[in-house]
Amino acid sequence: MREELFLWANLDFLTLERISFLRKHFGNLKNAYQKATEDELIRLGINPKTVDTFLCRKEQFDIDAAYKVFEKLGAKLMFIEDDDYPSLLREIASPPIFLFYKGELKKEESCPLAVVGSRLYSAYGKEALGRIIPDLVRKDITIISGLARGIDAIAHRECVDQNGRTIGVLGSGIDNVWPNENRRLAERILENDGAIVSEFPLGTLPFAYNFPRRNRIVSGMSKGVFVIEARKKSGSLITAQMAIEQNRDVFALCGNAFAANSEGVNTLIKKGEAKLVMQAQDIFEEFGIDDKVEPRSLILSSQEEKKVFDALSEESMYLDQIIEKIDISAALVSSTLIMLEMKGYVRNLGMGRWARVV
Repeated sequence: MREELFLWANLDFLTLERISFLRKHFGNLKNAYQKATEDELIRLGINPKTVDTFLCRKEQFDIDAAYKVFEKLGAKLMFIEDDDYPSLLREIASPPIFLFYKGELKKEESCPLAVVGSRLYSAYGKEALGRIIPDLVRKDITIISGLARGIDAIAHRECVDQNGRTIGVLGSGIDNVWPNENRRLAERILENDGAIVSEFPLGTLPFAYNFPRRNRIVSGMSKGVFVIEARKKSGSLITAQMAIEQNRDVFALCGNAFAANSEGVNTLIKKGEAKLVMQAQDIFEEFGIDDKVEPRSLILSSQEEKKVFDALSEESMYLDQIIEKIDISAALVSSTLIMLEMKGYVRNLGMGRWARVV
């Protein structure tokens, strides 16, 4: 069964109805793959262009070599009729017939939430994720995103840093994680009992036209989509629109009224298409989750740690501002901040800016 499905999954163009029809007519999909002729397929009512595509791909495809790569990679294949196929994804108008994946996919995820946003994120967007993702993880929410550069990668990274479950959906084959700098992140996702998934066969490159298909899976696997930052015309807004069409909840981080990166999210909020999010509790409320997030206990092992932590306000601060606020040398403040970051109490936002996490 897996072998015959692998044949057709790598052709990547048949609908479920057509696969079911071929299986019924030929007895099984292996026979259909081996015995179907051009004349017979056309006689069965399949479009001649589709038949030509099938025959060309069949001629070029080395099944034995492809399956060896598949096994060596530790990849798995899921068919839409499998019992453990993600139930939310099955509900959308055009669910993928096949899913290639590594890690573990579940029929029912723990309150899955898609997190998407700009590749060119701001310090504000990064800080917001640093504050919100830990609270989501503490409520066992599964984070789903596209493993892209920017907000996607930050969302995945924040999740694994908190030992949460996250799923990366690719616009390429699972053997072609893109961009390259996210390959280690993909490994960390798998090491933390997450998954990477794609409907595209192994070897598929990250072509631009693959990403709208990827985006419908990101939203389709989720109960809701949380947009962090997005311009007026962006892939994140496409994902949000797909979520609306799929009858999913849409959430948007309140944004700077004057920032181009916030134009898309602010428009979603203004049109009433997204719920305004200022903290994780706004998402819990919509999902019917107890919104009491248990505070993390602080273990500050020195007076310097206490002074530096207390100096940080609710808003992020520059290193120079922290030094001015307390009577400690710059070198000691810097080393103390690093110790606090290792404990998960503060976060380095880059460019000399720091913020509390708890």
